[in-house]
Amino acid sequence: MQYLEKWENDEMRTNLIVSCVFLLSLFFPFQVHAQTQSQVVILNQVRGNECCEQGSRDAVQTQLQAVQQHQLPATFVLRYDALQDKAYTNILQLSPTLDIGVFFEITPRLAADAGVEYRGTQEQWYLARHAYLVGYSLEERKKIINTLMRLFYQVYGVYPKTTAAWMIDAWSLQYLVEKYGVVAHEITRDQWGTDSYTLYGGPMGMMYSPSKRWAMIPAQNSQALPIKIFRQTLPDPLWNYGDTTSSTTSQPNDYALAGKDISYFKNLRACSKSF
Repeated sequence: MQYLEKWENDEMRTNLIVSCVFLLSLFFPFQVHAQTQSQVVILNQVRGNECCEQGSRDAVQTQLQAVQQHQLPATFVLRYDALQDKAYTNILQLSPTLDIGVFFEITPRLAADAGVEYRGTQEQWYLARHAYLVGYSLEERKKIINTLMRLFYQVYGVYPKTTAAWMIDAWSLQYLVEKYGVVAHEITRDQWGTDSYTLYGGPMGMMYSPSKRWAMIPAQNSQALPIKIFRQTLPDPLWNYGDTTSSTTSQPNDYALAGKDISYFKNLRACSKSF
């Protein structure tokens, strides 16, 4: 928790987390889904001005300018309160290089508009049973998803192709695919006991098609959902195992707190060539 507390105080985490998700092919020279070329996804999670980690329009503007300056394709996923705020939606518009999606982080206002009871508090908003779809019944999940998607359509005139939530269930993924045509979803990295839950043992840094029964498990053919899952940041391929601090990752706060710099990634790349 000491890493989490330090990160909460870092102004970099205002309203977005830049997720550079490196596929496993970056580190290991075998084929992943018939792909041999490394890929990077730049995804920014945008929070608005409701409770639960308020966002910053200035930070979004800075990130947008950076990807535009370097002509990088990027995705911005907006939380419900950001979708309701023209300060965010006016500067984030669909374009050939800019993908806009939905960030499924549940806030009191989203729950109320969906007709769902919100059982969290401002102090405990981040707990999995409050912030994520897994904490709600199937009927409640459907209402929350429909409410968010309806607002997105009102703002942008289309349904999003990309969604994000640090954890999600297979039922919700299937509903997003079948009803709204979502093709990609971001979950968080492997982590141990962070933000009240543990995600551990899934494919590390690799894009995959999830099982219809459990989103952490890759599947093939009829057992797979027609959607790609990718992870937020990448755990260290060596030191992650057995690390209950969940701090050996490519997240900026993790390698910065460990006294590392950009050379850390260069070493990872060099190490991958020895496999």
